[in-house]
This record gives sequence, structure tokens and C-alpha cells, in this order.
Amino acid sequence: MRPFAAVLFDCDGTLVDSEPICNRVISELLAQEGVHMSATQCMHTFMGHNIAYVVRWTKERHGLDLPADFADRVRPLVRHYCSQSLKETPGAKRLLESLQLPKAVVSNSTPEYLRFALGLTNLLEHLEPHVFSSHMVANPKPAPDVYLHAAASMRLAPEDCLVVEDTVSGVTAASKAGMRVAALAAGEHATDEYRLKLRESGAAWLMRSIEEVTKIVD
Repeated sequence: MRPFAAVLFDCDGTLVDSEPICNRVISELLAQEGVHMSATQCMHTFMGHNIAYVVRWTKERHGLDLPADFADRVRPLVRHYCSQSLKETPGAKRLLESLQLPKAVVSNSTPEYLRFALGLTNLLEHLEPHVFSSHMVANPKPAPDVYLHAAASMRLAPEDCLVVEDTVSGVTAASKAGMRVAALAAGEHATDEYRLKLRESGAAWLMRSIEEVTKIVD
């Protein structure tokens, strides 16, 4: 097996424990439009996707056009709740401090949010300047665009990158980019069925803790 030249991390649900916060906000705002889903249901449905996907899903599933400012209403609420309670994924900072390889964050979230969330959890200093958002490319995950953009920017061959993801969408994107993927399958959503989907999407390794990345790299 070729040695890894870099480790590329997803952000939400991988480096920071933000999925419960984000999906709580989506649940609250959808309820205002007459679509009632719990935060847990939102997590199972939308995890790994961006707000544009939520808008499309609501139109396709419920025939409802969400307000044009829906995304603009989501973002400040997410920042508000994050500023109160966002935490790193257990072991994330310790892992970033110990890894000797180049590191990056590669996410569907906006560049502004990434710097906010990673700064709030004291992780940004370990990843700068390699902060890559799907807003920099044509298509978000599950398309491979943002991962290919990250590799090109860092002058890396895709096959030399280890990607750490926690969603089917993210694993699919990295696999399509030709990268090797370790999937973090932790939390209440990580059922046996979900772990199987991660495998089927291209994950070479399944982890219950992000610190298992060290063993994979070694």
C-alpha cells in the first residue's frame, strides 16, 4: 500500500460535533413552514448535504417551495447555537496535534462557517491554510469536485490522500476522487445499516473513534 501524503478531514460530524445543532435549526425552521420533522429525523435525512439539498428535498417530497431566504435564516441560528455549545469531536485536537502529515479540511459548508466553527473549537490553527469549501467549486459532495480541488491546491495525487468522513455523501465524494477513505461511524445514527452504507460507498476503514486515524496512517 502506498504511504499517505496527507490527511483530508470533513468538518461537521468529523472534526466538530455540529450535526445535532445544525439539524435542530433545520427542524425548527421547517416546522415554521409546516414540515414537521424531529432533529433526529433531519439528521438521518440531511446529514452530509448542504442547505440547497434541504430546499430541493422539501420541494420534491412535500411540493413546498421554501422561502428564498431559508439558507440565510439557517446560518445565523447555527452560529448562535454553535457559539453556545459547539465542541470538537472527542479526540480531534489530540489527533491533529499528533499527525505529522499535511492536513486539510474539506467540507460542503461555507468558508466563513468553517473558520468560525474550527476557530471556536481551537482546531483551525492545525489546518490553516488548507481550508476547502464546496462553495469554491461547481458541485458539492457527493460530487468529487471539492476533494479534487483540495488535492490540486496542495499538489497531491488523489490516490496519496487519506480522507476522514462520517457521511455516505462525503465517502462517495472522496471515493469518486480516487482517494482512500476512513469513515467515522459513531453516534446514534451509526447503526449497522448505516455502517454498511458507508462500506458500500467506498470506505476502506470504519472507525468508532477519530483517533483510530493514527493506526491507519501508521
